[in-house]
Amino acid sequence: FIPLKGETFDGHTFIADAIERGASGIFTEKELSSPLKVPAIKVRNTMQAYHALATGWRKTLPASCELVAVTGSVGKTTVKTLIHLMLSHLAKTFCTPGNQNTDFAIPKALFQLRPDHRYGVFEFGARRPGDIALLTETVRPKISVCLNVASAHLGMFGNRETTMTTKLEIIGHAPQDSVAVTLHDDPVLLGRARDLGKKLISFGYHPEADLAIMSVKNVGAGMQLVFKALGKDLKLHLPVSHQSYPINVAAALAVGLALKIPIEKCREGLEGFIGIKGRYQTFKSSTGLTVIDDSYNASPESMKAGLASLSQSFPNKKKILILGDMRELGSFTEEAHRGLAKLCCELKPVALITVGQHAKIIADEAIKFGLEPRGAVHFSNSDELSKEISHFYKSGEIIYVKGSFAVQLSRVVEQIISENS
Repeated sequence: FIPLKGETFDGHTFIADAIERGASGIFTEKELSSPLKVPAIKVRNTMQAYHALATGWRKTLPASCELVAVTGSVGKTTVKTLIHLMLSHLAKTFCTPGNQNTDFAIPKALFQLRPDHRYGVFEFGARRPGDIALLTETVRPKISVCLNVASAHLGMFGNRETTMTTKLEIIGHAPQDSVAVTLHDDPVLLGRARDLGKKLISFGYHPEADLAIMSVKNVGAGMQLVFKALGKDLKLHLPVSHQSYPINVAAALAVGLALKIPIEKCREGLEGFIGIKGRYQTFKSSTGLTVIDDSYNASPESMKAGLASLSQSFPNKKKILILGDMRELGSFTEEAHRGLAKLCCELKPVALITVGQHAKIIADEAIKFGLEPRGAVHFSNSDELSKEISHFYKSGEIIYVKGSFAVQLSRVVEQIISENS
């Protein structure tokens, strides 16, 4: 039993219970007041000990087990999922579940790797500088992916420079013989990544990227994509559509290049991608209403991409927009919410429903851009919206839902789908 400590808990209080439940030994930071029935190992920091154990397990795995780690401001989970689809089609591949990307979750994930795994895909999150460095030194990835640096979590990091430095820890703290993968289209990020001295493979829309996006075409509900790598073209069809998918697929293909997998072999796994729960998933009800669930989380970049995708895919449909707060933006909060108003107006929604403390800024600003005041409705929280949402069903053909996880709009999505099934 390893008693970890957090902001609101201390695992040391559960030592006796853990032993009673069958723990055969414990780690502890504290002096124990009485002898235990099992061995106890005193350590300076139980979290560091937990990571050291995980790294020790990682070192026992064969060299053929190659690990990929992914971080970035937006798109981490989607790209992780795409890489997993691509690699698992070729060999046994482990992938961190859901959004379990913290210092608590990553060692636990490492312990799930087995000698017969050919690949492992890990997603790294961070709440402060140094977090990704710790995760990288624990996992020791062969491929380190820094997707992007955007305005998500500016409230935690304070500025873009600190955010970039933190995200680039995934490259700087990786083993010297590792390969870095990053976005070619951000020259500052690309330059900083190159300065870290690792072999680097880039992806993006820029024609000089190692994995370049050549064309994007919407085909029905999906997308036809063409990439170029190593002088070869690769055509790939996705059964789903979103403005961010081309760059996400490009990142996954760049990982394939870094692992020296023939690019043609990467196609089939990726073409099985059908989206991720809460990230622009489309549901069609028996009543004819289409619900687009993008409720898992929100940043200014992902919100704009979602609204742009909605405009592109459903240009002539009557749209109801349900937009919640974008959290963790600090002093950038008001500016970020105002910045969505014009795009909302361009969609000509029959209703703009905002939820949360900050989202009302979107509606107030949209009215200034010409939105009819009667078309803007605000609720302080998702529970209030749930009581009234059924009144809006008949007015629209498309309901698009997006907001930060804390706003809990996923509950509203479940309600809409249930009431229209």
